Amino acid sequence: MEQIYPYAVARIRAIENNLLTNVELEQMVEETPERILGTLQEHQYNTDSIERVQDFEKVLTEESEKLYKLIKELVPEEDFPKLFICKNDYHNIKTILKGEAVKKDYEKFLIDGGVIPVNELQEAIVEKRLDSLPEIMQKGVLEAISSYEKEQKSQIIDVVLDKSTYSYMMNLAKESNKKFIIDYVTKLCDISNLRTFFRIKRVSNNFKNFEMTYIKEGSISIETFAEAFESDEPILSFKQTSYYEMFEEAIKNRTSFDKICDNYLMDYVKVAKFEALGVEPLVAYTYAKETEIKNIRIILTGKVNNVSSIEIRERLRDSYV
Repeated sequence: MEQIYPYAVARIRAIENNLLTNVELEQMVEETPERILGTLQEHQYNTDSIERVQDFEKVLTEESEKLYKLIKELVPEEDFPKLFICKNDYHNIKTILKGEAVKKDYEKFLIDGGVIPVNELQEAIVEKRLDSLPEIMQKGVLEAISSYEKEQKSQIIDVVLDKSTYSYMMNLAKESNKKFIIDYVTKLCDISNLRTFFRIKRVSNNFKNFEMTYIKEGSISIETFAEAFESDEPILSFKQTSYYEMFEEAIKNRTSFDKICDNYLMDYVKVAKFEALGVEPLVAYTYAKETEIKNIRIILTGKVNNVSSIEIRERLRDSYV
């Protein structure tokens, strides 16, 4: 029987009303940075924590932390919120391993808000007491260390741990036994593979480079990607998948493929608007809020660096509301 969350969903429905709409985001593009901060304050962002617009990242970091704290409080008995915060753990693992490898100070680059407290994670890795970490994370750390020792390239640490991240997420999704979450993570894996394919195909067309990064938890087989690398019309290899139209749009409109992927995921989570009591609204709101924060970062980064309104607008992702 599917778990229901009447209080959690009711709370999320109320909070959703405070999300920025596409119209509001469009208006922000035309405003001054100071006025943008005022708009954010109206939407419950803590802009009082900064004195200069250039320090906006602190505001966005606080908002992200507030988001993940809310979701954990609403469903304290569930593990699926870890799907959204484990990326902080893996960021920290990469930072620690790279810092330790080159014997440089790295602690200022570590971030809070992961599944495992930063000091515990650092201690476990530095002192090689990995038993305290989740099994998939342990394997990822050990493989990253082994691969780096063989190749002496920091990029291999990123490759290994990115793959471990998705394995960890899929494990959480399957443990939740919720189809919406499993499908969501599967799509995240597919889109990561597609983004990598799109980039490598354009730059080097080297299948071996792609094969090294391939995330096996997705629904698109490695054979399909191999075929696409060999083809003069690679998008035809994806004709039987739900991602074919994404490639068509990227080619026809020359739109950023990353933006197209993000909008595809947004369309997927929007089905949660029709769900009353299940897990869907919680996952959808989390993705929606993450996208909102990304859009604000795009706008403010553009404003601070004098990017034109047209360019900023082209980069914006679709809003949930």
